[in-house]
Amino acid sequence: MFVEEDRMYIENYYFILYIKLKKQMRQVVLYPGEDNMWVAECPSLRGCISQGDTKESAIENIKEAIRLYIEALQEDNIPVPEEKFESIIIAV
Repeated sequence: MFVEEDRMYIENYYFILYIKLKKQMRQVVLYPGEDNMWVAECPSLRGCISQGDTKESAIENIKEAIRLYIEALQEDNIPVPEEKFESIIIAV
């Protein structure tokens, strides 16, 4: 039989799971680089750049680079820059 304690346990479990799985959103710019590589750059994290043989591998690599970049900032007690992205495409 489902009781109030079970409901509270389940709610707490899902809350903790949400906190653990919560992800940050970061803007990433992808562009072709040299030697047929794809470059991925996170503008809000100065110097956070990676690359890959394919777009998909560049995206996976920049995810790891962002995670490590933020981890290093936190270890050094440096504030993590907020993501403030606004992008537009213009014709010239």
